[in-house]
Amino acid sequence: MQSTREALGVGDRKWQSCNMAVHWNLMGDWMRNFDSVLPEMLADGVKMNIYAGEYDLICNYLGNKRWVSALPWDGNEGWNSAPEKDWMVEGQRAGSVQSYGPLTFTRVAKAGHMVPMDQPVNSLAMITSFTRDKEISSALSSVGGRAVSRGKDIHSALDELARSKEQAPQRLQAGNRGDNMGHIHA
Repeated sequence: MQSTREALGVGDRKWQSCNMAVHWNLMGDWMRNFDSVLPEMLADGVKMNIYAGEYDLICNYLGNKRWVSALPWDGNEGWNSAPEKDWMVEGQRAGSVQSYGPLTFTRVAKAGHMVPMDQPVNSLAMITSFTRDKEISSALSSVGGRAVSRGKDIHSALDELARSKEQAPQRLQAGNRGDNMGHIHA
């Protein structure tokens, strides 16, 4: 939809699932160890959500959860003892969430590496919850006050989100780094 394109500022660019120019520009971030950066961010109280699709063969959720569990930060013991909860969107299981303090790990059900393509409604609920300081385990089933259902056009939901007058907290958003770091919202 044109209104979505305008809200995102993408002009007439055509979307591609794997754009090689973007790929090559991000190569400098591959195989970087973020073990020293993430604990500092957590110590400063920066909220982060690390997520992975349960069927992702590139950044599998088990490997991601293991490195998250091993992060050396002050809340490590609390995070490791926190329960993993079912994450529900519109009354259906969307995955699971483990959260303690500023750190959340989200396992997205029925999704591979391209989580937003595989689960657009659940991805929108996850990102909306995160950017509005809501717990992901109680993900919103509405965006901008309007219900988002699996039968509705995702572009309409994104348009509604773009028009929303609520100001989301500023967040650093980083995608897959190519080194089993998964997908991170911080």
